Amino acid sequence: MSMPTLLSWPALLYTLMHRPYIFVFLGAFLTIGIVNRGLKNTFLFLTLGFGIAYLSEFTSIRWAFPYGLYHYRYENLPGELLLWGVPLWDSLSYSFLAYAAYEYGGWLAPPHPGPLPKRERESLLPLGEKVRMRGRIFLAALLMTALDIVVDPLAVRGDRWFLGDIFYYPNGGTYFGVPLSNFTGWFLVALSIIGVYSWLSQPTQARRPVPLPWLGPLFYWGILGFNFMITAYLKEWKLLACGLSLHLAILGAITRIAPTFRGFPCRQNLGPSECLPPSSQDKPDDPTKTGDSSRSPRPNPS
Repeated sequence: MSMPTLLSWPALLYTLMHRPYIFVFLGAFLTIGIVNRGLKNTFLFLTLGFGIAYLSEFTSIRWAFPYGLYHYRYENLPGELLLWGVPLWDSLSYSFLAYAAYEYGGWLAPPHPGPLPKRERESLLPLGEKVRMRGRIFLAALLMTALDIVVDPLAVRGDRWFLGDIFYYPNGGTYFGVPLSNFTGWFLVALSIIGVYSWLSQPTQARRPVPLPWLGPLFYWGILGFNFMITAYLKEWKLLACGLSLHLAILGAITRIAPTFRGFPCRQNLGPSECLPPSSQDKPDDPTKTGDSSRSPRPNPS
């Protein structure tokens, strides 16, 4: 099978006109990224996301790694940007999907707070900062894979909505037409994108407060909501129920397991996303337990 290439300004314009939703999400990613991470780190994420995703698609349509074998239907992609058989807008979408998962994971599991007194540092989760960072990378990769569990079965049904019938798995798949190897591949690619970004951006991101941390979950659930609406439009109720159940279960599990997730009081001077467990909050002294008679309540003479 030939792997066509089409790179031109008319092809770019045609792709913009036929895939506007991709560029709306891309614009949202760039805006949120620049606000929360700065211009340099946002374009670093964009470059890594696109580059790693393109390489993964390039190898999968030829050698079935990492997603398993699939093929594009090039007759249904006339006039769109292609590079050696891969639609460039598709690889571009990985950048904002990975970024949404990265910010959402950061909101669920806030980074280690900035400089704190020793007593308060020791009261946090007893894990080293490097271990915590690796855990957050793993969580973000898991969240990106969970996004694809909603997105990919919908894409397989692209002939029934405006995506189009643009690709297929020659051997089918067990999860609503998608092979399980696809989700393994997404996890590996997500781990690569977010892991490399975290390593390269670490010097500038260390303990940097995120100005608007709530934009991360808003963006993530905005992407989910877009896909859930299309799923409902197609009346794929089982697929919709599975996707909703999965994401609500993940949200519930994470917020219950980690003691430094949402719900704990925050120190206002540390920024909006650095929260401490209740045991580390300063409490007023109870004079009845200190033994200090000068501070104990005096009896009321009557």
